[in-house]
Amino acid sequence: MRKTIQQTVLVQGRKLLAIAALSLSLHGVILGQPPTHGKVEGTTYVDQRFGLRYTFPKNLDVQASLNGMPIGTGEKKGTSEFLFNAMEKPNGHIRKGVFITADPVGTYGATESSGFLKKRIAITLTPRDPPDITKVTIAGNTFSESKLDGNLAGLEANATLYTAQLATVCNGYFLAFNFSAPSPDDLTELLHSMDHMELNCSAASK
Repeated sequence: MRKTIQQTVLVQGRKLLAIAALSLSLHGVILGQPPTHGKVEGTTYVDQRFGLRYTFPKNLDVQASLNGMPIGTGEKKGTSEFLFNAMEKPNGHIRKGVFITADPVGTYGATESSGFLKKRIAITLTPRDPPDITKVTIAGNTFSESKLDGNLAGLEANATLYTAQLATVCNGYFLAFNFSAPSPDDLTELLHSMDHMELNCSAASK
């Protein structure tokens, strides 16, 4: 059982890394990148480009990197900028976490959020079945949302990893929130962290 848990945690890390490394390029940090745009104020992530104020759960710790990949520096791998990541402290099990990225509209040839989300999930999470995409309204903006309940390639038969991915078009970018948790209740708790989020996208970008 201990070996299975360790394997499951490793798979979770790999899945999150896959989301981060969309270009599958794991080479060194590129110098001369743009300065950091977003910042953390207490338990709130703030990014003026999107009029974004997102308060994350207090039991999550802000991460500077994910498996060696820098986060919150303005640097990019492929088209993806890694804005923010916060996770539970290591506990030997699947950890709760939230990861936010931004990709220019047109990534994967997509012009709207559902197409972008479908392609991203297919590439990074390799679900066994096509994901269901629904529309939800958060902070006055329409998001495409998909939830996967452990239906991911590479997981052990008795392992559970619940994820939710949400994306919206905002000021020329696909802004994406990615949540992972060990149970449906934990995932619901994470999703509720967006309830009081502020996000002010230009009307032209919606």
